[in-house]
Amino acid sequence: MTFSRNRILLGVVVAVILVAILAKFADLRWADFARVSPHYVALSVLFSMLTLALRALNYRVIAALPEPRPLGAWIDLSLRHQFLFTAVPSGLGDIGFPVLAKRFVGTDIAKGAGIIGMARLRDLLVLPGLGCLGLAVGGHMTPLIGVLGAALIGGGLMAEQLVAPLRALLRRFGLSGPNLSGPTAFQAQLHRTTLTLASWGAAGAALWCAYAAAGATFPVGDVFIMLAGLNLIGVLAISVGGLGVAEAGSTGVLAFLGYTLEKAAQLSLVARPILLVSVLLSCVLWWGIRKLAR
Repeated sequence: MTFSRNRILLGVVVAVILVAILAKFADLRWADFARVSPHYVALSVLFSMLTLALRALNYRVIAALPEPRPLGAWIDLSLRHQFLFTAVPSGLGDIGFPVLAKRFVGTDIAKGAGIIGMARLRDLLVLPGLGCLGLAVGGHMTPLIGVLGAALIGGGLMAEQLVAPLRALLRRFGLSGPNLSGPTAFQAQLHRTTLTLASWGAAGAALWCAYAAAGATFPVGDVFIMLAGLNLIGVLAISVGGLGVAEAGSTGVLAFLGYTLEKAAQLSLVARPILLVSVLLSCVLWWGIRKLAR
């Protein structure tokens, strides 16, 4: 408990320091927030809701339970996992996934760990792949980087095979490890990879709308770069909701894309909170819908 409190306190301190540094560069004014478009904010919320639904469907497909639970139960799991992932320092949300899965869809802890493990493995292949494609499409790097991106995304089709050596190693030491197994037929893996791409596509649309609400629009390639950059940087965040760390990462990515440091910091301090609120609102709205549906 003390460790958790200390980590959260450290995260708050880091967030305050980073936001203060960015605010110094950004020269923010109230007018920057007054110009936020409510229409784009609403669209960001809707795309965030779609992201949660697609992730729920992906979890259900990964689980491949003999007696599948209704999609609504997986949405209950998805929204609570996302809320937890957003509200606590990075990593703790995934640690809590197996417990949430046991409660809402009835899987044991090992199976729950396997579900989130496989989902994250594909994310670690697909996200950098999308980022590489964005670098190629946007002309920021040699087109060959796009080939690497396509190869990484294609690696999602072999995710189950990639964990086979790990399972064999665990068995050698008499350990079963988390249940990462499931259908490995090409069609099943294509289905899972397609859902992973679709969920990140919806997340990318939510991100685009959040930044559009703040007054910045990007071509598709740059959205892929932003999506990959922010989420991979977010893995390192120790602050609550990634506050400060994510804004600093966003500023760096925007500077890479050609924005001045002042403009990049300004956009990040306006758009990133919009995206954070959109994600949290999407969880609350799905929670309300599920309550009404019961």
